[in-house]
Amino acid sequence: MRNNQPIINRETQVKDDQFLISTTNLKGVITDANQSFCETSGFELEELMGQAHNVVRHPDMPSQAFGTLWKTLKQGDGWMGLVKNRTKEGGYYWVDAFVTPIADSQGAIDEYQSVRTRPTSEQKSRAEAAYTRLKSDKSLFRVPSFGLKGKCVALVLLIVLMQFPAAPLWLSLGAAVLSAGLVWKIYRAINRLVKGAKQVVDDPLAQYIFTGDRSEEGAITLAQMMLSKQLRASLARIRDGQHAVTDVASQAADSHAKTCTHLDHQMGHLDQVSVAMEQMVASVQEVSGQTVHASETVDSIRQLLAVGSREVGDIVGAVNKVTSQIQTMSQQMARLHGDSAQMDNVLDMIGVIADQTNLLALNAAIEAARAGEHGRGFAVVAEEVRALSQKTQNSTQEIQRIVEVFRASLQETGMALESCEKLSDSMQNSLDATVKTFESINKNSDQVGEVTKGVAVALGQQFVASEDINGSLLVVRDAVEELNDLSRGTRDQVDNFVKQLGLQQSLAEHFLSY
Repeated sequence: MRNNQPIINRETQVKDDQFLISTTNLKGVITDANQSFCETSGFELEELMGQAHNVVRHPDMPSQAFGTLWKTLKQGDGWMGLVKNRTKEGGYYWVDAFVTPIADSQGAIDEYQSVRTRPTSEQKSRAEAAYTRLKSDKSLFRVPSFGLKGKCVALVLLIVLMQFPAAPLWLSLGAAVLSAGLVWKIYRAINRLVKGAKQVVDDPLAQYIFTGDRSEEGAITLAQMMLSKQLRASLARIRDGQHAVTDVASQAADSHAKTCTHLDHQMGHLDQVSVAMEQMVASVQEVSGQTVHASETVDSIRQLLAVGSREVGDIVGAVNKVTSQIQTMSQQMARLHGDSAQMDNVLDMIGVIADQTNLLALNAAIEAARAGEHGRGFAVVAEEVRALSQKTQNSTQEIQRIVEVFRASLQETGMALESCEKLSDSMQNSLDATVKTFESINKNSDQVGEVTKGVAVALGQQFVASEDINGSLLVVRDAVEELNDLSRGTRDQVDNFVKQLGLQQSLAEHFLSY
C-alpha cells in the first residue's frame, strides 16, 4: 500500500455544506475533481489529473478499511466508508466517502465517482478506534454481538419464566407457544428486512463505524444510510454538474445576447452596404453610358483625324510643288545672274569701242581741220561719229546702271528665293512631323477606342455583377434578419433553460439539506 510521507498533526475540517467530488478511470487514475475537493486537499486540479487516487491516502488508514471496496465496485454496487485522507502539506481531513460505479450509454462501467461529506464526531471517534486496532493487527470486536434470533429465544424464555410460578402448567405452556409463534412471525419479518438490508450493503466495519450498532438494527440503519447516500451522492453530482451547466448556459446566454447585438450591427452595416451598392450600381451605369459616349467621340475623332491626314497630305504635295518651283526659279535666277555678268562684258566692250570711236572721231576732226575746205564734210562726219560715240557711252553707262539695278534685284530675289526655300524646307519638316503626329494620334486613338470599348464591356459586366451582388446582399440581409430572430428565440430558450436549472438546483439543495 502506498505510504505518503511526511505527515503532520493538522486537521482540515470539511464544511457541512461541502461535497468533495472526484472521478477516476477503472484503474483508479483521477480524471476530474471539483473545486471543494481541490480546496480541502490542497492540490491544484492540474496536479491531480493523471495521478493515482491514493495520492491522498493517509498512512493511518489500514488496508482492511478498503477490503470490500473493489469487490463491491466491480459488482456494480456502491461502497461507503469513513476515510482519513492526507492533504498536500501532510495534514489530514476526515470524510464520509461514498463511491459508485458510473456506466456509459451502453451500460458498461467506465469510471468511478466518489462523493465525500463531513462525518459526525461519533463516527470519527469509532473510526479512529477501529483503524488503530486494525493497524495493530488486533481483533476489531472483543465482545460478541447477540443476534436477533438469540434475542427472540431469550424473550420467549423470559415470558415462560414469568408465567410459570403463578399459572398452571398448561396455561404457561400455551402462553409460551403463542408467544413463540408471535415472536417467530416478527423474527421472520425482521429477518427478511435484515437480508434485504445486507443485499444493499454488508460491511460489518462500516456498520460499526457509521451506526455504532453491530446488530440487525444496525444493518438496517446502515442500508438506510447507504440508500440515503446514494441519493445524496446523485443529487450532489447533479448539483455539481448543474453549477457547470448553469455557468455554461449563462455564458451561452451572454454569447447569444452579444450575438444578437452583433447581428443588429451587421444588419445596420448590411443596410449601409446595400445602399452603397445601389449607389455604385447607379454610378457604374452612368459611367458605362459616359464610356459609350466617349467611345463614340473617339470614333468621331478618328474620322476627323483621317480627314486631317488627307488634307495635310494634300498640303505636303502642294508644298513640294512650291519647293520645286522655287528651286527652278533659283536656278533661273542663277542663270540670269550669269547672263548679267556677260552683259557687263559686252557693255565693257561697247565702252571700249565707243572710246576708240571717240578717239577716231577726234583724230578725224583734227585731220579735217588740217584739210581745210576739203575736210569740212569729213569734219561733220567726224563730229557726228563723236556725238554718236558720246551717246553710245551715255547709253552704255545707263545700261550699266540698269544692269546694276537688275543685278541687285536679282540678288534680292535670290535671297528671297533662298529664304523661301528654307521656309519651304522648314514647312516640309513641320508637315512631315505633323503627318507623323497624325499617324501617332490615329494609332493611339485606335488603342483608346479599343480600350474604351473594353472598358465599356467591363463596365457592363461590372454593372451585371453589381446587381448580382446587390441581390445577394439582400438575400444575406434577409438571412441575417432570420438568424437574428432565431437567435433571439434561442436566447429566450437559453434564459428559460437557465431558469429551469436554477429551479432544479434549488430542488437539489432542498433534498441535500435533509
